[in-house]
Amino acid sequence: MDAYKINNFTFYEEVTQNLKNIIEKNILSNGYIFYGPEGVGKKQIAVKFIENILKQYSPSSNIEERILKNNHPDYLLIEPTYIVKGKILKK
Repeated sequence: MDAYKINNFTFYEEVTQNLKNIIEKNILSNGYIFYGPEGVGKKQIAVKFIENILKQYSPSSNIEERILKNNHPDYLLIEPTYIVKGKILKK
C-alpha cells in the first residue's frame, strides 16, 4: 500500500481509490464507518467522501461550507463522547 501525506494526515491510496469507485459506480450504502487508530485522517477522508457524494446530487455550490459548519440536512457526523465525573466531554 502506498501512503502519502496531506495536511499531516496519512492516507492510503487504496482507500481513496475504493471510495472514488463507490461514487463513480453509484454503489452507495446507507452508512459507512471509518474506523482505525487516531491521527490517520479518518474524519478528513470521511468528510471529503460525503462532500463528493453530495456534490453529485445537489445543485448547491456551498456544500463544503455547510458540511464544515455541520449545517447540511443530509449530513450527520457522529463522534465519540466521554463521560468524566458526570460531565460529557467531546474528544
